[in-house]
Amino acid sequence: MHDRELQKPNFYNQYLPFNESIKLQGFKIFDEIRENLSRTIQLNELHPGFSFWSKELQRFIYLYRFYFTKIDHLKLINFYLSILSITDLHYTNVEICCNLLSDLLRKTHLITRDDLIIDWHKLYRWVKIIQNNHDENYGLVTLSNFFSSIDNITEPYRFTSILKCLTYVARQIVQQTSSCYHGQIYLLPLLMSVLPGIDLNDSEKTLTTLKFLNTIFSLIVCIDCSSAVDIRNDLTDIEKQVCLSTNQFESFIMAFLNQVFRIIEILSTDISDDTLIIDDLIQEKIRIFLSGTYISPRVRGLVSALIRAMVGGNPIETLRCFLPQTCESIEKIMNNINTKDLFMNGTENLELIWYLSIFSELIHARGDILLDYKRIIMTVFHRCIPIIHKDSCRIMAKTARNLLDSLSDIYPIEYRLTIENVDESFIKFLPIRIWGQPVNFDQNQVQYHIPNANEIDFICEFVDTFLYPELTLLNEKSLELSNHERLRSLTFIYHIALGCLRMVPCIKSEYEFVLYNLKPFTEVDKQIVDKLFELSINRYSEVRRIAQEELFSVLNLYTFSCNTIIDRIIEILNTKNEADHDQVKVGSYLLNLFTIFTVSQGCLYILLGNDSFFLLKNITWAKMEKLWPLIPSINHTEKLTIQNLIQQISRKIKKEFITKGIIQNTNEESIRTAVALWRPLESNEIQAGYQVHEEQYRINIESYNNLMEKLYLFLIRNTVTWKQQQIAMLLMTYAFEKHIPILNCCIQTFVDLLIHDNIEFRKLAVNIIAGVCRLQKPKLVYEEKSLNEIFQNNGQLSTININDEHHPGDRVDNVWLTIDGYVPPKTQIEWEQTCFLDKSFHGFNTWPKIIKYAINKRECYSRTNMSEQVAILYNQFIDGNFVKRMIRVLSLSLSFDLTLPRGNMARQPSVDQYIDEIREQLLQVIEIYEKTPPISISDKSIEIDSEFRQMLDFIDTANNDLIKWNLIESRLCVGMAYLNAHFLEALIQQLENVYVSSTWHARQAVIEFIQTMIFSNFFNARSYANRIHNLVFKSLVDEQLEVRIIASKTLSGLYQCGYIPVTDEDLVG
Repeated sequence: MHDRELQKPNFYNQYLPFNESIKLQGFKIFDEIRENLSRTIQLNELHPGFSFWSKELQRFIYLYRFYFTKIDHLKLINFYLSILSITDLHYTNVEICCNLLSDLLRKTHLITRDDLIIDWHKLYRWVKIIQNNHDENYGLVTLSNFFSSIDNITEPYRFTSILKCLTYVARQIVQQTSSCYHGQIYLLPLLMSVLPGIDLNDSEKTLTTLKFLNTIFSLIVCIDCSSAVDIRNDLTDIEKQVCLSTNQFESFIMAFLNQVFRIIEILSTDISDDTLIIDDLIQEKIRIFLSGTYISPRVRGLVSALIRAMVGGNPIETLRCFLPQTCESIEKIMNNINTKDLFMNGTENLELIWYLSIFSELIHARGDILLDYKRIIMTVFHRCIPIIHKDSCRIMAKTARNLLDSLSDIYPIEYRLTIENVDESFIKFLPIRIWGQPVNFDQNQVQYHIPNANEIDFICEFVDTFLYPELTLLNEKSLELSNHERLRSLTFIYHIALGCLRMVPCIKSEYEFVLYNLKPFTEVDKQIVDKLFELSINRYSEVRRIAQEELFSVLNLYTFSCNTIIDRIIEILNTKNEADHDQVKVGSYLLNLFTIFTVSQGCLYILLGNDSFFLLKNITWAKMEKLWPLIPSINHTEKLTIQNLIQQISRKIKKEFITKGIIQNTNEESIRTAVALWRPLESNEIQAGYQVHEEQYRINIESYNNLMEKLYLFLIRNTVTWKQQQIAMLLMTYAFEKHIPILNCCIQTFVDLLIHDNIEFRKLAVNIIAGVCRLQKPKLVYEEKSLNEIFQNNGQLSTININDEHHPGDRVDNVWLTIDGYVPPKTQIEWEQTCFLDKSFHGFNTWPKIIKYAINKRECYSRTNMSEQVAILYNQFIDGNFVKRMIRVLSLSLSFDLTLPRGNMARQPSVDQYIDEIREQLLQVIEIYEKTPPISISDKSIEIDSEFRQMLDFIDTANNDLIKWNLIESRLCVGMAYLNAHFLEALIQQLENVYVSSTWHARQAVIEFIQTMIFSNFFNARSYANRIHNLVFKSLVDEQLEVRIIASKTLSGLYQCGYIPVTDEDLVG
């Protein structure tokens, strides 16, 4: 077989000294691969024969490239396409077929359209299957292998990655399906195995473990159903094993809680859906843990979360178990300490605060259950409300609010999603059969807590007992109270008011007014806004922060209410007093919530707003005329904080500001629809509306022109910095209005800035000049004609038959749209009559009855009819000095890209010489192109010499990054594969042979490969530990430093994971 008959052999093989033997070997290997691929399919041996010989084909293509004929090439493609037609083909084989088809079809010039036709249905079917795939069949194949990894591997990263994998297949583990029914067997052993992942020293591993446990327990019902084996006789062998394993739930819960209590500083958990027996065990465990001890405030919130979860899961038993004991502990503490220290000096008692925190969470139970403990609850409030310590009174105020919320609120009683009665006998209900099953929300019968008469009475009694005395105390002795006592009283009143909010009856008239009418911005509202603005520029930072939040809320509530504070902001920004620097920075709110507490605050922050409010977006043109010029001209721009604020405001204007249309008019059609929607207005109303409309137009246009003029005057001022000029240009860009002509002086200034030394100025000037040019461009003139009229103008009606039927593709009646046969017009009249369609879809399927297109006859500018704005641009760009300066300035921002062939490099290139040389070479290329147009030789072959062919082949391979990195990637792929024992033996033997190589790069590659191979085959490579140990140990004394470094890292990893034990000989050596 001659080389010319091969598709694309490896170019480099011909330079090897044994090229002829390589050719013979290539033919032999390909014949062997082709034979065995055929045999595997004919013998129905997809595994492992098909995958093995397919990988051999991939290796052959990598070494020999397309070292086969075109006929064999097509046969291989059709072969793998036929494999994809197998209905139940394994996904790994699908991947093999797709990878090989991708390689075989990559060189499109080797196969033409006439050579191959692919049925797309095969590929589409697999795309659809893969995209809609839910991997239930293969997700649990290696589940049993995870236990050895979890139990034996000490690396946190490997443990974390395994748990992440298990989290994603949690439903497949717990669910019973026809394709996956054995996953439940592994559930309890798996839960016990992951408990060591709750580690105090590794927060990431702990969070991953908790996420996995949370996912599992959200899919199952935690019930010990081991007795179902003796009751039911319809259980399968798998179900019997699962039922018997559920008796380990108790052991798991105990072990889990031990872990929780041991590292309570970083853990809070949620427990629900438990049986009464397991719930009792949890309560008893937590009761023993909480009794007689208290924990530091740093973890108080985490323990409170644990109590809160128990109250939500089983409030009756939780209160019975914890509330009397907690109240008794509080009473005991209050009896044994000096109350004067608590009630007058505000002394802190950590033990009391600990039990008050637990009491606060227990009170958040259902209201009807709290009625049974009314007496002891009221006793605790009587004893603890007078405490003035800040944390203690805050907890008691929160407790009061929790109590009133529980008594007065409407909320679901049960949060679990299982509709079955978990207390039924196992004869009627087997919990393991609903593990992982979807929930039908329509069948859930949600029950709500609705306050009854006894609960309402309890609320009234509580308010009468505690709220009114506090109000009386403030009214009568407010001046005699200390600051701590006054704060305690106000805090308690505030939380009681929030808790009783649902008890306040709705005011009917106000309710209807707010619902059915717009809210007016009254004088009281204006006073509130003014007061909030004053507080927003207060000297105290905390006052400013809170006032700004409330101010933005009010301004968001009332549209255009921000106009009431703009004049005051303008007055402050106009200040010339340097001593007012802190006040200038006080009036706004930082967009970035993370830096709001670190930067100075001022009026610029009000302009900046927050995520939901931006003042500059809602103001009128009249306000913009006054406010925008002040932003770049603020007197305090030498302050860094002010500069940063102005930059943020500028960026936010660019992001959120939308230029308001100044000239906007309706049309007849919109008016007709408006009349049909309601009714026609009276003529006098219409007339008055038009007058207001025109007046507003006049004001907006005047404000817009004044704004642009002020920014322009500021821009050309000599006393401002370049940063201020840049901000002024940015604001002019954002305010640009296309319906109103921009001032001629502004255009002249921006044209001059095209050659400014500052690149930022040049960029802004280019954007503005481009916008001006687009606005000055003459408008297109459109015509609507039928296809017959178009053909008649072109003189083609007699030669073309219009086809009205739907036949997509190239036809005689649409060939005139293509470039083929196009004759350029020679006269102005021919140019104006020629129809150019810019819609590529016209005529492809069928022709529209009427075609709308832009005619070539349009108004053109001349020196006599161009506007002043166009004249400014024209005069500048015909000025040779201006063009040269512009080219010189623009060339400074260009980076070196490439060296043209036959070009001369110069340190200071001449523009004229450069253009002349480029023009000369372009003319040569054009002459060659015109002599032999490529379109006329697309179906012909052009002979090229052998040297040029070799050059093309070299370029094709030398610039292929895949070839450059393929060796490294292939080595990593083999190292990461899960290998059988006989493969490992051959691989390690080969590594030992390569290690004796004289080049140190080979030895280094061997040791690097050992890292990946051992950690990917950790358990099945145990028997080769001694050989690996000897190989790595020899590398520690290698003469090359790079080999010794990688060997030390490899040996350290093998020691750490326990693959190689540390012996005395190692320490001595």
